[in-house]
Amino acid sequence: MDNQKIGSFISELRKAKGMTQKELAEKLNVTDKAVSKWERGVGYPEITMIPLLADSLDISTGELLLGERTCTDNEKEGMALGPAKTDLIVADTIEYVNQAHEYKAGRTNGIVLAILSLTFLLSIFVCMLCNYVISKTFDWSLYPLGGEVVAWLIVFPFLALKRHRFVVSLAGLTVSILPFLMLIEHLCPVKNWVFTMALPIVAVSLISLWLSVLLFVYTRIKRFYLVSFVLILFGVVLNFLINGIVSRYISVPVNNISVPINAISFAFLAAAVVIIGSVKDKAKKAR
Repeated sequence: MDNQKIGSFISELRKAKGMTQKELAEKLNVTDKAVSKWERGVGYPEITMIPLLADSLDISTGELLLGERTCTDNEKEGMALGPAKTDLIVADTIEYVNQAHEYKAGRTNGIVLAILSLTFLLSIFVCMLCNYVISKTFDWSLYPLGGEVVAWLIVFPFLALKRHRFVVSLAGLTVSILPFLMLIEHLCPVKNWVFTMALPIVAVSLISLWLSVLLFVYTRIKRFYLVSFVLILFGVVLNFLINGIVSRYISVPVNNISVPINAISFAFLAAAVVIIGSVKDKAKKAR
């Protein structure tokens, strides 16, 4: 469906009738800005608006969706268009509904993103203002500043992008987490723990996250296998790795039984997911 073609068609018919955008908008009970967007091909009339718009322009709904006249003035109104033309109109109608839905969802996401961004900025401003008024410096207010920047980088892709949202969101976390930890180290009295202890933990965690996301998003491996893999990866492998890293810098009990208990629990859960998923998969194939 050619949005520019439909928009030009609406503009051409409106001008042929001697109507301004405002006059057409008043007939349809919409704003002239909405009509302007339709004619420029950057907006979509609601699907319920199509018959009324077509009637106002003295054309059929099919002609409106095609962006061209399909019969002459001498032909009978309602004359059959032929199978090929009918199929084209149906296909264009489906595509129109999908594009209108995406446009509406995009506008909603844009509004949510704007509100969220303004909320973040306002909260950061209030924290920094209070910090400066009380202490005449910026110290504790940098904690929410760094945290909200990281949160915004993670949330932004889900509201602003249509594709690769998980990958871009994870990329935002990847590039921001280390600077955020360094900020915390700078502000807290304990020093020299980011590169010695936190960095190895962040590294193995991010590698596991990237592997999980890429497998879920870009492979066709059955989901119950992937869920089982993630349970083993995070509940068993990372469990022992992180415990080993932490125990090098922090004194922990020699017989820390919680680590093996957690690992065994996640291993059993992973096995249960595989068994249940396999049974359901076989039952589905048997139908």
